[in-house]
Amino acid sequence: MTDVTYLGKDQNWQEESTTYWFRVDNCRHLTYSGEVIGVVEGRNAGLVWDDSDPIPQGDTRDHLADWLEVTDEMRAAQ
Repeated sequence: MTDVTYLGKDQNWQEESTTYWFRVDNCRHLTYSGEVIGVVEGRNAGLVWDDSDPIPQGDTRDHLADWLEVTDEMRAAQ
């Protein structure tokens, strides 16, 4: 079973975006357990690897999108 842990967020005021970071463990779609994945909201919205490179369209991205959910509580937190 895939385990997801919310780590925190980074706001980029110049890019008008916020990245919410998650640690993903036990995911059969990832090479390594413990990958850090970002969900970007705002400009350039989408999913990114821990180095901020976009995750390309495909099965891995689709699977991760099902597990990574940004909540209103996360958005409101400083």
